[in-house]
Amino acid sequence: MAPKPTVDLKTRQRIAANMRLLKWENRFDSDAAMAAVLGMSRSALGRYLKGERTPGLDVLLLVHRKLGVSLDWLSDRDPPKEWFDVDYKGPHPKR
Repeated sequence: MAPKPTVDLKTRQRIAANMRLLKWENRFDSDAAMAAVLGMSRSALGRYLKGERTPGLDVLLLVHRKLGVSLDWLSDRDPPKEWFDVDYKGPHPKR
């Protein structure tokens, strides 16, 4: 059996940072609110946002379709460096 392909740590962290930024830009008050829009569990989304798991193509396509961002925006774009900090919540409440 062929080994399962893996995503390198930098890419996983970049996707997580971009998803956290997307959560902030869309003004989701909680992981649960964003997860409800995406139709997934809060715990699964939380693992993606923390960079503990890498979302598969099905999840990336879901984010693309529901929130209107391209796959390369999610996976290849480097967000501002502060978004790489899992605890960063944004520069101010975006209301």
